[in-house]
Amino acid sequence: MPKTAPFEAYHRRYDDWFERHAGRGIPRPETGRGTVVGFIDRSSDLGQYYLAHQAENVFYREARFYTAKEVEQLLRDTGFTEPVWVQTLLKTLEGPREIEPLHTGYGRGAFVVVKGRRP
Repeated sequence: MPKTAPFEAYHRRYDDWFERHAGRGIPRPETGRGTVVGFIDRSSDLGQYYLAHQAENVFYREARFYTAKEVEQLLRDTGFTEPVWVQTLLKTLEGPREIEPLHTGYGRGAFVVVKGRRP
């Protein structure tokens, strides 16, 4: 049996988080606690590229990809409020390979990070 690559194990933990917070045995965080989630937005060009090549890649073969709207709804459904969104990787896959700055919000960048707080 082949060993699990670290990246695959990461994606299993990522999927587990969404399973727990999608309504099946949700462990509620304590009041005043928060969470930070970083992900590739499925609706981005990079997300679509990953989906198209998912079956052939050992690192994200078993991953589930979510849109920012889906993550926002999952956070809202589990009681997280005051989301703060940042995004990066706004350029096309063929564009220059340089470090890009963070931009507020979501919807334009491939990599999105959201911080939510539970009151």
